Amino acid sequence: TTRLDHARQLALEVDYENTTLQLPGATQGLGIPGSPDDPPGAMQTQSVGAAGVYESVPVDDHTVQIDFQARVHDTTNSVPPVDPESLTPAYYALSGSSVGINAQDRWTVGGPFSVIYGLGYRHAISSHEASLIVPRIGGAWDIDHVTVSVLVSYHSVAGWRRGLGVQGALPSRPADAIGYEAQIELPLPAGLRLAGATRYSPVQFDYI
Repeated sequence: TTRLDHARQLALEVDYENTTLQLPGATQGLGIPGSPDDPPGAMQTQSVGAAGVYESVPVDDHTVQIDFQARVHDTTNSVPPVDPESLTPAYYALSGSSVGINAQDRWTVGGPFSVIYGLGYRHAISSHEASLIVPRIGGAWDIDHVTVSVLVSYHSVAGWRRGLGVQGALPSRPADAIGYEAQIELPLPAGLRLAGATRYSPVQFDYI
């Protein structure tokens, strides 16, 4: 974390992960039809990721925050080839890259009240998967060191599994597009603070 100047700050983190999955049967755990007598297989996944937060106060009463993240997966799969028509959607997500960015502005309109608005974008780990666009708007109240914030978001999905022809493919858009998040922070003795939050997202990607 570094402060660029009196009005800008940047935090950055990078991680590396190496995972080996031993399968008792070559197709077990992937949702691919098989039997316990299948020869053993293994998958090794290497993943490199980066994420960061950029904060800036460009003008009075406005605080801009940009969150970004990116990840690259590379999987070595020793499982014998199988019929592609029998593969589950998770199989296609073993290698590739993902990227996400979220930008928002917190505008203090007067007194303890602020308006929060922003836009998020995430692209799934394979180019065959979904891109997710999430505009959001809400507000925050800060009274006597108690902060309450509420945001409502709209989830728009594009290109979900388009053209793959996989049986049981997910729909191109969620049945419920509205999500929300709420948070409250309370002061405690000795300079401590207690925070609680709840969040609902109608679209979940396990592999972005």
